[in-house]
Amino acid sequence: MLIVAGHIQIRPERRDEAVAVAVKMMRATAQESGCRTYRFTGDLENPNLFHLFEEWEDAAALAAHFKAPHMTEFNA
Repeated sequence: MLIVAGHIQIRPERRDEAVAVAVKMMRATAQESGCRTYRFTGDLENPNLFHLFEEWEDAAALAAHFKAPHMTEFNA
């Protein structure tokens, strides 16, 4: 199993948009083969900081995730 953890700083004026995009990304990614967990969470002290936590079955599943259409859309 692979674990990925990180954080993303959000522009305050685009927070609502960022929440919508993150929810869409979580739902799409949860359907991927090999995805055990994929969650964005909000920081308790900084409303413009999102934390990301992922669990993947193996490196092949994570590599496939990076090529998924919703990942390309998210990165845009």
